[in-house]
Amino acid sequence: QPGTYTIWLADQASDEVGAYELTVNCLFGTCLEQGGPRDAVDIGIVTDFDGTAADEMAALVLRRVVQDDATIKDTWLVPVRDMGDRAWLNTVPFGVNIESVGMAVLPDLPTASGNGVDEIAVLQVRRNGNTQVSVKDAATDEPLANIWYFNADWDARAITVVDDMNGNGSSELGVLAVNRDTNEARL
Repeated sequence: QPGTYTIWLADQASDEVGAYELTVNCLFGTCLEQGGPRDAVDIGIVTDFDGTAADEMAALVLRRVVQDDATIKDTWLVPVRDMGDRAWLNTVPFGVNIESVGMAVLPDLPTASGNGVDEIAVLQVRRNGNTQVSVKDAATDEPLANIWYFNADWDARAITVVDDMNGNGSSELGVLAVNRDTNEARL
């Protein structure tokens, strides 16, 4: 919903609590910049990577542009902004004319980028109905993985990060989907 929201975040190491104000459809919305309106779909916190000692805020947004020939071009982006000095750090692109359902922030995957910066995972539904998760580095946009989950019989609903379950030292991704015919849910 459009409006201004206060997000309370706690630093787990020091127990300090800070309030951050997020204005939907302003901070990540239509007053953001040129090129058409944006709608925020999901939000996440990326561990500080620009050295300001403040974490970064990332939001999955849809940028919809009507072309000259009246066709619509939907571009999914994840702008990353410092929560301390509010500087724009990066905008990670995640595809054109594809449905994006949600996003999750993974701690840096040492076997992928290994640069100490968190990764952004976006849950997407391809035109053929198959579900995939695209993983990119939050600082460099480097594509790190495309993981296929469910076929067109399943409706992707949400993505989450799960602690390391297989002992490889990396967090896992969980995708919630519901069968279109039976309403069975799977993670």
